[in-house]
Amino acid sequence: MKRRILWIGMLIFSLSLFDMRFIGAQSDENAGVYITVEISPADDLESDDLQEIIDAVPHEWLGDSQVTSRYEIRLIPSLLAREDCHYTVNRLPVTLHQTRVDIEVVITDLVSQERVGARAFAGDEPFGCPAGGVFRTINGVPVNKTDYFLPDTDVFVDWLREQMSASLNVVTGLVFQLQTFEVDDEVQSFSVSPDGQYIVTAGEEPIARVWDKHSGEALFQLEGHDDDLSAVAFSPDGRVIATGDTYGSTNIWDVDAQAILLSLDKQFGEITSIDFSPDNQRIATGTLAEVHVLDAVTGEELWTTIVIEVFCVKFSSDGNLLVVGTGTSGVMVFDAHTGAVLFEGFQGEGSFKSVAISPNSQFIAVSDTEGDLRIWDFARGVTSILAGHTDEITSVDFSPNGGILLSSSLDGTIRFWDTNTWEEVYTLLLDPELPVNNAAFSATGGEVIIAQVIAPFGVEARVSIWDVSNITNPVE
Repeated sequence: MKRRILWIGMLIFSLSLFDMRFIGAQSDENAGVYITVEISPADDLESDDLQEIIDAVPHEWLGDSQVTSRYEIRLIPSLLAREDCHYTVNRLPVTLHQTRVDIEVVITDLVSQERVGARAFAGDEPFGCPAGGVFRTINGVPVNKTDYFLPDTDVFVDWLREQMSASLNVVTGLVFQLQTFEVDDEVQSFSVSPDGQYIVTAGEEPIARVWDKHSGEALFQLEGHDDDLSAVAFSPDGRVIATGDTYGSTNIWDVDAQAILLSLDKQFGEITSIDFSPDNQRIATGTLAEVHVLDAVTGEELWTTIVIEVFCVKFSSDGNLLVVGTGTSGVMVFDAHTGAVLFEGFQGEGSFKSVAISPNSQFIAVSDTEGDLRIWDFARGVTSILAGHTDEITSVDFSPNGGILLSSSLDGTIRFWDTNTWEEVYTLLLDPELPVNNAAFSATGGEVIIAQVIAPFGVEARVSIWDVSNITNPVE
């Protein structure tokens, strides 16, 4: 009977703790792989001894991790009433309901959305009406009682272990969520430190926040703007951060001192994008009307040009090119040192809010608001379109080794493309109701950072970090 009580504890515990889940690493060798036990309880189950759940669930499944789960294990009970036993207590009628409970177990891979395994476990048959029973009374009035006859817990646990072990041994190319934390405002822009330890976010407020990427802890804030922030970037050496706001002001911050090193002259319109040159010496900013390249140490303007609706500025890995995505002028490639226009493409074909240039400077990936992902070999003048997204593409980024291109979209997916074949090699399915407004590789390429809006009107955002090393560095 204790085993049956344990199952009841499992079923009731989720109700009593509202939305708490049992989340824990399955084993040391599978660090980063997490399991959620979600129980869908039947209406009439009752149990007062909730502590029994600790004994029912394998200890390696329990933990304090708040990481979104990789697998979902859903227990779905079915009540099959078998027999009602009628008695008289204190001269009043009372009934013992003997109920058999069958439980269906469904395991789902939350990354691929595929069912890993499913099995129905039949509960024991009732024993027939006993000669009598112990009934609870309230002020002398007897209370009806139910005995539940549940499946064998040991059989369930053994089967579950087999399913999870087999799944982890055969799947390849999968990604795992490592960390997630919430921000009090929409994340308009973020940047990852070169050492991969920190993330700086900028949203619709005049404050930039620096986070510990591994713990999700907010470490400190950068306060010095009068207007809401719209762009942010770490320098390649990680020693400074640049922030831009909606009224054209740009500040350069010393990370260690958390103080402003330099305030640049206010530019015309919102700072829509910021990027540092690889040598840390120059900073490029885009506004709604101009492109500026400035000395990152002195703030001296090196060159500027009028470009309407600049959405994105990006230096090439050698610092010789500056790629600009616009709303009205297509995509432009400048000589980053002189400001001379080298190439122009896609004029009049849409708005291009995100661009990325491959590490070898051969390809430019261009996203647009229609869901088209374009690959431009600008030296050869060849373009191609990668089909897959069904809504606006919000960001694109090449892995540091150039082997993978990622693209994020409002359709709730992050897609990964092999740059040798331009074939899609993996799709990370997220919630389409939570728009992805930014995604980027870490400096090592083994992780992807994703920013999503998780509340109406942009009042809250989620930043999550995913291990994608199986994609960017596949095992041969």
